[in-house]
Amino acid sequence: VKFVDPIRDLQELKLVELAFKKGKSILGICRGFQVLNVFFGGNLYQDINQDLETEVCHFGSGLPKYTKVHTVSLEKDSILEQIFADNPIEVNSFHHQAVNKVGKGLKETAFSSDGILEGFESTEYENVWAVQWHPESMFSNRPEQLAIFREFIKRTRQSNTK
Repeated sequence: VKFVDPIRDLQELKLVELAFKKGKSILGICRGFQVLNVFFGGNLYQDINQDLETEVCHFGSGLPKYTKVHTVSLEKDSILEQIFADNPIEVNSFHHQAVNKVGKGLKETAFSSDGILEGFESTEYENVWAVQWHPESMFSNRPEQLAIFREFIKRTRQSNTK
């Protein structure tokens, strides 16, 4: 089990709470994906290698951050499925934890081939969604990953004009 920082956990959960109170859009990435899930009442497997049986590499340690580590399948009619032309997509991966119980009001939208959740969106809040991988580290070599940020900005602008 990796180092746990309860102060950081509480700070990040408080930031999410404040963002919701102010009606802000949220795009969670990796740890942000996990924090959002916990905020909505979900929980995590603390260590994929200890808690789950999988042949899929979820922690691409030592690899360049843009390297494809595994694929993710996108659920029909999800935000992610609307963004990407290909399905499944190739992603990097640097996480040892994974969603166990999904938080209330979260729709599962992306999975690795071993069934680990890799994406979700809120069914209750407009423009709140998250991914387990790091698109910000991939888009220079895999430009299709930039579409996540473009879509998030577009949806945020639309929600701010309502």
